[in-house]
Amino acid sequence: MNNSILYLRKIAGSAANLLTANALPLLLMVVFSIILGRKAGPALFGEFSISMIIGTIFRTIVDAGYDVDIPREVAEDKSRIAEIVTKAQALKNNLWIAFLPLIIVLGLAVASSHNYLLIIIWTLPYPISSTYKSVLRGLMEMKALARIGVLIQSILFLLLLGLVYLYDGLWLFFSIFIVFQFIEAVVFHRILIKKKIALPKLLQMLIPKFTAIPYVEYKSQFRLTSVVFLSILQYRMPTLAMGTMSLPVVLGYYTASMRFLTLLRVISGAFFNTLMPDISEKLAKKEKYAMLPTVLFAALIGMAISGGLYLLSQPLIELTFGFSQAVPVLQVLSFSFFFVMVNATLKSFLLAWKKEAYTSYCLIASGLIVLALTFILFPAYGVSGAAWAVICGEFILFLFYAYGIIYFRRRIESHLET
Repeated sequence: MNNSILYLRKIAGSAANLLTANALPLLLMVVFSIILGRKAGPALFGEFSISMIIGTIFRTIVDAGYDVDIPREVAEDKSRIAEIVTKAQALKNNLWIAFLPLIIVLGLAVASSHNYLLIIIWTLPYPISSTYKSVLRGLMEMKALARIGVLIQSILFLLLLGLVYLYDGLWLFFSIFIVFQFIEAVVFHRILIKKKIALPKLLQMLIPKFTAIPYVEYKSQFRLTSVVFLSILQYRMPTLAMGTMSLPVVLGYYTASMRFLTLLRVISGAFFNTLMPDISEKLAKKEKYAMLPTVLFAALIGMAISGGLYLLSQPLIELTFGFSQAVPVLQVLSFSFFFVMVNATLKSFLLAWKKEAYTSYCLIASGLIVLALTFILFPAYGVSGAAWAVICGEFILFLFYAYGIIYFRRRIESHLET
């Protein structure tokens, strides 16, 4: 029991550092979104949200699952950092070039303006910055991530908060996103150089160019890419589906509610990003870890936050966006966070065990269920119906993950005992 408590304290401490790095900037992003929504209205806010979703989908594809793979590989063998970074960035550049036309077509299908094209430019420096941050997570340099991340992102959103009162053109806000993403890439590049890690020149990495890479490299990353991409798509699926069936004002009501869930997902994300490399390191050393206490700890956090969000849904919406239609949506979505927290914990064990294929199948199945339920429930029950589709998807994903944990655990623990 004492060992389990010490382990949970270690994980919670590292997760708190990551939470510091991600929570404050995301909180400022939510504040910016609230002010933009109140000043410009739900229609422009819906346009802003759909553009950001397009950018998120593109950057997730280009990132190729390396935000999971790099921390795991670095934790297992720190001497290969330069090789890992070079290989990862070459593959990311190839994917950026290959998927660019498809993302443009997606934007033409679901976006109501061409502002999303600026977000595509934002995805040029993002994969580089993501690679560097993944290396630092693998080195367990959570404090450095927190310090630099908070500084850069805080300046960014404080600038945006000032500009939103002067101008409400999305092109200006997206242009500022691009500039600060380049700055972040430069800063993390310098940090790794100071650690005596031999990296390619940053300018060479920023210019996308095709590099001949063996097919096996794409194949090895495909499963991780699928896991990360499908995880993102899991709760954004209703937004994309509603984008084909409704006006931006309706999207504004739904995405206003989702802003609070997105902010809270920083907690589950920090837990996952801390837990997964730690488990990978213990597996490499054939050490045991406290699985059940960790899952129960995550469940208690998820339960407490879900209950609090439900009780505070009405004042949160009324004091922020002011969209009364979004209150029942947030009340429904609040129950999903319990499953989000538990699922992130179970996924960290599955990926540390290198069960990407199984995880992908789980996400595909639950994602298709969310999509189907959105098309069924949204026309009948409105935006609240789409929110119920999200809860059903998370619950089904929990059942799939729990089955996988039970099925694979005996094999993994027998390996640790040998």
